[in-house]
Amino acid sequence: MEVQPRKVFVSGSSYIVTLPKKWLEENNVKAGDVVYVEIGKNSIRIFPSLSKISEKEGTISGVEKADTLVRKVISYYLAGYTSIRVKVPPEIRKAVYEAVEMLIGAEVIEDYVNELKIVIFHSERRFKPEELLEKMFSITQSMHEDLSKCMEEFDENLCVSILEREKEVDRLYFLILRQLKMALSYQDVASMINLKPREILGYRIVVKNVERVADHLTAMAEEMLRQRRGCEFYQISEEVRRAFRIAMNSFFRRDENLAEELFELTRDLKAKLRVFEVSDAEDALLKKTISDALSRVVGYSEDVAEIVLNLSVE
Repeated sequence: MEVQPRKVFVSGSSYIVTLPKKWLEENNVKAGDVVYVEIGKNSIRIFPSLSKISEKEGTISGVEKADTLVRKVISYYLAGYTSIRVKVPPEIRKAVYEAVEMLIGAEVIEDYVNELKIVIFHSERRFKPEELLEKMFSITQSMHEDLSKCMEEFDENLCVSILEREKEVDRLYFLILRQLKMALSYQDVASMINLKPREILGYRIVVKNVERVADHLTAMAEEMLRQRRGCEFYQISEEVRRAFRIAMNSFFRRDENLAEELFELTRDLKAKLRVFEVSDAEDALLKKTISDALSRVVGYSEDVAEIVLNLSVE
C-alpha cells in the first residue's frame, strides 16, 4: 500500500483534496463520476464503486489425497467461491461429499466419473455473523451442560450426542469465517454486517475460541466414552461453563464490567483445576484430560474478555 501526501484546498465552504492520477486511471474514474467515501474516526477510505458480490468460479485438480482434497474444498468455500469444479480420480471422490457435509449452503449438483461441481447457495445477506455466533455459542453451551451431567452420571447416549453437535459448531464456524473474509473484499457485505475492520479481527478470534472450546468438550466426552464412566468434576465443570458464558455475554454486549468480572472468576478456577486426587492410572488419565481441557476453556474465556477490553479502546 502506497501512502502519498495530499494538500487540502479550500473553495468557498468546501475542503478539497485531489486524487492520484494513477489511481484514477487504474480504476477508470473520470470527471463527474461518483466515488464512495467510508468515514472512520481518524481516516477515510475512497472506493471507485460499491463492489458487490459477483459469481466466483474455481477449479480444483491434481489432488491425490482425500484429506488434502477436503482441505482444498474448505479453502475455496472460505475464499467466497460460489461454484467449484473438482477434477479428481474416482478413488477419492467420496472426499468431496465429506467436505460438502461440513459446509452450510454447499451442494454437489453435477457428479461425473472424474469431475464434480459444487455450488454454494448460501446468501451472505441472510444471516449476520453475530446471529450465527450466538447460535454457535448456544450449541457449545448445551454441549457443556450435558458434559457436566455425564460427569455426574455417565450416559453413553448423551456423550455421543455431544460428538454430533460438535459437527454443527464446525459448520457454523466455517460459514462465519466465509462471511468475515468476504466483508473485507466486498463493501456491500461489510455494510450489511455492520462491522469495522478492527471488529472483524476481534470476531475472527472469538469465533475460533468458541470452535476450540467445542473441540475440548468433544475430547472430554470421547475419554469418558472410552472409559465408560464419569468423574467428580461436575461442580468445577459448571463453574467453567458459567465463566465462558460470562465471557461471551460480555462480548455480545460489549460490556467491560462483565469482562472484568470474568478475570476475577478465573483466578480461583485455575487454582481449583490444578488439584485433584486419583485412584489408579485410568482415573489419572481421565481426570488429567478433563482438567487440561477445562483449563483451556478458562483460557479461551479470558481471551474473549481481552477482546472486549481491546475493542472498548478506540
